[in-house]
Amino acid sequence: MATRDRMRTDRIIIFMSGGMDSTTIAALATEIVRQESLNITLTAITNVFDRVHPDSERYYASLVAEKLGLHHIINPCDDHQRLAGVPLSPTDRSPLEPGSYGRVALTGCCADNLLKLPKLTTMVGILRQQGIKGIGELINLRYHYKLKLPLGSGLVAFTKGNTYNQPAVPYPEWLNPDFEQRLGLKERYWEYYNWEPDPVHSRHPAAHKWMVFPDWTANAEYNPNGKIAQPERVDPYADLRFINFILSLPPLPWLYKKYIQRRALVGYLPTEVLQRKKTPLGKLTDSLLALPGVNWVDQWEPVPIVNDYILRNRVPKLVGTDCLYKGLNLRPLALNNLLKESLG
Repeated sequence: MATRDRMRTDRIIIFMSGGMDSTTIAALATEIVRQESLNITLTAITNVFDRVHPDSERYYASLVAEKLGLHHIINPCDDHQRLAGVPLSPTDRSPLEPGSYGRVALTGCCADNLLKLPKLTTMVGILRQQGIKGIGELINLRYHYKLKLPLGSGLVAFTKGNTYNQPAVPYPEWLNPDFEQRLGLKERYWEYYNWEPDPVHSRHPAAHKWMVFPDWTANAEYNPNGKIAQPERVDPYADLRFINFILSLPPLPWLYKKYIQRRALVGYLPTEVLQRKKTPLGKLTDSLLALPGVNWVDQWEPVPIVNDYILRNRVPKLVGTDCLYKGLNLRPLALNNLLKESLG
């Protein structure tokens, strides 16, 4: 029902990679159209990299499209990518306008956050989360699913408590101290990462925190501007009925390597996709910064007003260095370009 309720137009896009999440949505949508004999045109769109970055999405997504009989558009992105909002070239825009293929686009963006196995995936972690009931689950895992969890690797986490709210990126060192102090940015940064729901969900702490976190909808529903109106992005994984279902499940075995999807989609998706390991796209920014002719990323001159917010001399060099968190350290350049454009 989560997918069906979002199929209310006659032309629908599916933003489909070669992973489990979006291909699950593609399989469900295709089956709904077939079973109900709906007059709906489905178009799967897969963004790929053929040169600048390691990427196997073309292969796996094509297997899915062939099996499902989907109209499939491959969108090569090598020549029109941006570095955190910074154009690589004046012609960096993709020639593909998704809005021309439909008004609604199905995505699977929320799945990774919702179908997340808690970090305490050990015997100690299970017992901590579920108490004496966890003993039965451990036995079930061992004898029915052949999953033998380690004992000792969860002891440190057991004594320290929840660890799922650690900062994803470090606090930036290039902020202007006056600006930082005036707005209390450092305090707000730590408040952001230390926020926890009350009470913390006993079985699914990370998924629950993501679901009730104040800014998750902004992250999940952001649509970039385009020449043609962008399609409305909708995500069946964000359906409250599905969320409540997932939160009712024991994390193991159902969330272990997305076992619930791999089990449910047997016969609907190609075996190669069902057995594929989780394959993140990786450090795309690093690959883009390794391209020829991008030295300008380290050579920009700040417009005067940008000094009110950042200290240019504290922004680390990115090209040809082993600087970590390059995406974070591109933000001053993106801000400078935005201010330059807005000031004419």
